[in-house]
Amino acid sequence: MTEKLKTCRDCHNLMAHEFPGGMKIYGCEPTGLTIPHGSSSEEKQATFWRVPMDCPRPDDEVMRQEEKRPHRDWQTLSWADA
Repeated sequence: MTEKLKTCRDCHNLMAHEFPGGMKIYGCEPTGLTIPHGSSSEEKQATFWRVPMDCPRPDDEVMRQEEKRPHRDWQTLSWADA
């Protein structure tokens, strides 16, 4: 069995919206909603800290959570990789 996703970083539904000046905000393709994350223009990366409760993926694929997961579970993604 595959490990459940704890954040949206590695989700196949992840999409990036780039704004003038290079800032990126991440969302969910099926829902069209912005997903919970922080984005740093200084570090040029995003930090993902949970899977939201309204995630459309099946329960056996993700671990939904209302609040941020423990810091050890946070994941970063370089803007260049998205």
